[in-house]
Amino acid sequence: MKDNLSIEVILQQKSLFEKPLPLEVLLGEELQYGSFEGLHLVLGKVNKQGFVAYHKDHLARGIRVTWQEEETKGIKCFLPIPTCEEEIHDLFQMVLRVLKYWTCSITMNGTLMTSNEFKNMEEETVLFNLRTLHEVSKEVLNEEKGILSLSCAMHRLCIGAKEADHFWSGTNTNEFRNWMHTLQALPAYVAEPQILSDEEDSFVAVYTIPSGVPLILTSKPELPLNYYDLKTGKPNITITSWNVRYYDPQSESVLGTASYKRFLESLPIEKTHDYDGGHIYVNELTRKELELLASLSDQHE
Repeated sequence: MKDNLSIEVILQQKSLFEKPLPLEVLLGEELQYGSFEGLHLVLGKVNKQGFVAYHKDHLARGIRVTWQEEETKGIKCFLPIPTCEEEIHDLFQMVLRVLKYWTCSITMNGTLMTSNEFKNMEEETVLFNLRTLHEVSKEVLNEEKGILSLSCAMHRLCIGAKEADHFWSGTNTNEFRNWMHTLQALPAYVAEPQILSDEEDSFVAVYTIPSGVPLILTSKPELPLNYYDLKTGKPNITITSWNVRYYDPQSESVLGTASYKRFLESLPIEKTHDYDGGHIYVNELTRKELELLASLSDQHE
């Protein structure tokens, strides 16, 4: 199950003499930014779509902003929910800064409104966000829609039954905020499959498992979101096999390969930890440990 709820704010400049919107106005003094390359947020980078703004003290869902340096017509701010109350406040403060800098119209989730009307929407939005967190958590607990996959500021997180049990009730989003921040603040490499063509209309997926860094791995192999059809939500390619390659960055050498399933089964239990509803956290593996995993795979095959 993928989240599809959001707060969307569109700002269109209406001044006779249009002027570009500086990045500093959007970020203020507290927000930082980056853009995604695959599953990884590259800090301090703006891409063709714009950037993701986040607060380093409460890493949450991330505010997606469509913006370019010379933009004069308008911008769009997009915040997925559920999120934490603090990030909703970040969004409202961002928009209010723009309203001070630009003479512009404001549309929130399809409704045109005045700046005062927008200001008054923050409390209502916070309450709606909390209800949404409760509702999606109950759906996970009741096994109505499976694990909930959340696009977040740094990388994807998943709410499973264990997590949902903490989020389905309460009077604020503090516990949800702490969970999102703690997991995203962990230093780790988020493994992403490289998709390779096997034969016509057939593909293989290969995860690179490097030595020397902690890893965040999916509990079962998954395609990156850009390989899904946006309308149907179904994969637009067929994967015939899911594999890993063990890699040592220091010597720039491949130490061996294995199926993804075999790799997970071979991991020493003391190296793995619960992460969220769809991922596991793996302590850094040494070159010798990767060589052992490779040898176990050879023996098994």
